Amino acid sequence: RAVAQTDVTLLVLGRGDLVRWLGAEPQTAVGFFVELLRVLSHRLRRSSNDLVLLFDLSQLTLQRFDDGAGFLQAVLQRVVPHLEGEWSAAAFLYNEFNDEVSRVGTEGPRGESLPETLPLGETASRWLDAASFCVALRGKTTTPLGFLVARNEAAMDPREKGEVEVTLTAAGHLVASALQNIRHDAEERLRARLQQRQAYDSPL
Repeated sequence: RAVAQTDVTLLVLGRGDLVRWLGAEPQTAVGFFVELLRVLSHRLRRSSNDLVLLFDLSQLTLQRFDDGAGFLQAVLQRVVPHLEGEWSAAAFLYNEFNDEVSRVGTEGPRGESLPETLPLGETASRWLDAASFCVALRGKTTTPLGFLVARNEAAMDPREKGEVEVTLTAAGHLVASALQNIRHDAEERLRARLQQRQAYDSPL
């Protein structure tokens, strides 16, 4: 069920061949299993970190936030410590009234060096450069609700970049859903205040 993203050479090692190889090349076999255990251990640790991050974010969505900016700042404080490396991150919100994207929070040692704004044309999650991944927080419209941008000062190999992409994209789905709810609640509160004001101002 695996799908390769590039041309690959696939080797199949059946049970019988494996047993014969273990007997004929014990030292090489030990090295193979040590590397296999290292890879599996890394994947297990990575999966555990991702689950803890998603749990932390889900707990955050249960809290009451008056606006998206406060929520996104809290999101950054939970996301950055879960990333392996020298990460900084910034959160951006789309303002539908002035049709602009503004930075609303930063986290990490170089968070302030991240852009003040992003173009509205950024509608998909992608690598902005070799070190910065942008997560588009998609709502119900074509224009994203906002963005998360994370930058690693440490060099990453393709495997590490792939893992980061999966982690941040999964987190982005959860954050976008919560952000949509916060915006809906804010609109409902505004609507209720306007109705109260209209009822107060209307003549008897």
